[in-house]
Amino acid sequence: MKKLMTKSFFMLIAGFMLVVSSGCRQPQARWDWTTQHPPRVRPEPEFAQEFETDPGELDDWSLEDSAPWESLQDAPASLPGDLEEVEGHPLSEIIVYFAFDRSAIGASERPKLEEMADYLHENQEYHLVIEGHCDERGSAEYNRGLGERRALSVKDYLTDLGISAERLNTVSYGFERPAIPNATTEDQHALNRRAQFIVGLPRD
Repeated sequence: MKKLMTKSFFMLIAGFMLVVSSGCRQPQARWDWTTQHPPRVRPEPEFAQEFETDPGELDDWSLEDSAPWESLQDAPASLPGDLEEVEGHPLSEIIVYFAFDRSAIGASERPKLEEMADYLHENQEYHLVIEGHCDERGSAEYNRGLGERRALSVKDYLTDLGISAERLNTVSYGFERPAIPNATTEDQHALNRRAQFIVGLPRD
């Protein structure tokens, strides 16, 4: 009888502990897809660089060392000596504009060069000097390089259209020959970011 009471007592204790442990058990967390596979977030674009090239990486040269005149505004037209300028020629009225700090030919400007290429194909005697210009923001050295890239970009576009590179010369004036001097608004700056043309014929 004593053993039976002892056994019953232990069974009672075990049952009580089972009830207590069941009541204290934490509910199992539900499996959440978003926890295991968080949504992909498109990264924010990096801040665009202000310059195509770090101006500090440009060659250390001065305008005085690169030209015999004090300012590029005083530079003569850069036609080769065996060519004579054709003043007032319709091609010299064409102006190709560029985005800020860019030298790529924009879609809106390509038809101008395609029309020019058609004319040059039909009139093989004409030569061009392509002038690269910039707005007044940035250093003189940087803009001289940017103007050269713009002029070369135009030259490359024309050569891709079949115009001989021997008929195309380039020169950069940086910001030294603005179309709108002392520009302050973005619209005025945009008119200074350009390529212009000098038309020449072989001298007799």
